Amino acid sequence: MMEESNISTISGTLTSLPNYAATQLEKRSEINSDLKVTSTELHSVPVENSRDLSSVYTANPRENFVPTVTKVAWPESKKERNQEYFVLRPGTIEQAIEDIKKYLTPQEDGDMQSSWLLTEIDHWDNENERLVLITQKSMIICKYDFISLYCVQILRVPLHYIATVCSGEFTYTRSTLHKRQGHGLRIKWEKLQEPSFLTRWNPWSTDLPYITLTEHVVAKMKIPDMCQLDSFKAQLIDAAQQAIKESPLPGRANGLLILEQPIEIDTFVGLMAYVSNAAKLGYAKSRGIFSF
Repeated sequence: MMEESNISTISGTLTSLPNYAATQLEKRSEINSDLKVTSTELHSVPVENSRDLSSVYTANPRENFVPTVTKVAWPESKKERNQEYFVLRPGTIEQAIEDIKKYLTPQEDGDMQSSWLLTEIDHWDNENERLVLITQKSMIICKYDFISLYCVQILRVPLHYIATVCSGEFTYTRSTLHKRQGHGLRIKWEKLQEPSFLTRWNPWSTDLPYITLTEHVVAKMKIPDMCQLDSFKAQLIDAAQQAIKESPLPGRANGLLILEQPIEIDTFVGLMAYVSNAAKLGYAKSRGIFSF
């Protein structure tokens, strides 16, 4: 403790009080010295009711841990394998139709009458899935990305421009590697115009005066009503005849020509088409770890 000091003044002797801060610091030092315990003394203090838990908690609990891996086989049931095609996934076809409707106009198209899921066969015999809409005034053929859900390309053909609707079996040249079985539908909007040499030999040509359609590969799976080629043909003929009656083309022999005859696919070898069609490259589907 700090001692008091006497201070002499004119009026007498004063006694000074000890410094408060110094006094508190001295008290804290005394308390800390009383409570100071070495680490050796702490470890020597016995713990009551202690138990040996070494048998329950090992020193390295994750030392021998190995994750288990379970291999799942490719789905074999028909119902599960149908989901390979993205168009069959719930809500996909509905979303696609709504996206295409955004590009319809009252002046060019009018009201939509029906929607169809078909396969286009190009002039090189490649298959590509297409969404086809029949409206009051036009036929819309849409190349739609069923993976990213957006319209890639839209082909609009006014119904009163359609000149010929031909249906029949597919025919090929003798040298073609693979000959498609089944029947199709060829829709022409020019009776006399034939594609040029460069157009026929360009696999990416889009200025052909016709389009060839057949049933989609999922016609017998989940949405058969949208894939029926005969039903599409009947509705297209009715809509085209009505459009020609309402808006005839001036200076042209009007009237829809309906034919039943073989549809010729003008390919000489068709090697690339054979590979593409065998692998279903024209359809958006799951292919193991890939999807395209």
